[in-house]
Amino acid sequence: MIDDPQNKAAQRPSMRQQLKAFVSTCRAIARLTMGVKDASLFKVNKNKKPRLQHLGIYNHVPMVSFQVVVAEETKKGIAHHIIRSQARRSLTQAHEIVQQRQTVKLRKRSVVNRTRWSRSIKERQETRKQRKIGEDE
Repeated sequence: MIDDPQNKAAQRPSMRQQLKAFVSTCRAIARLTMGVKDASLFKVNKNKKPRLQHLGIYNHVPMVSFQVVVAEETKKGIAHHIIRSQARRSLTQAHEIVQQRQTVKLRKRSVVNRTRWSRSIKERQETRKQRKIGEDE
């Protein structure tokens, strides 16, 4: 095969590069077209506290405020599942809690240190593999 430098395929930018360009473009448009107060929402938050805390927004998950209308049987089923998964209760305990309308303290969901946790699992698996290899020899 003969190299043809003039007709080489151009290297496409990575997803990270494309996303970074998109974000910088959005920030530039906001800076140029919006007022100072509105455009400040598009700036990088150097402070670790949530910027919209005074409005009651404490996280970056988009949410819609609404009230769901469901049948009573569906409510009980959902309550059973939440109590069993979050409060670590058995099926009979969950049933009793729902019937007696008791309150239960649920576990706080945390995604902090998730990568550290998976890294330690991988390290344990690797040490087990090394032990097996050492035992086999």
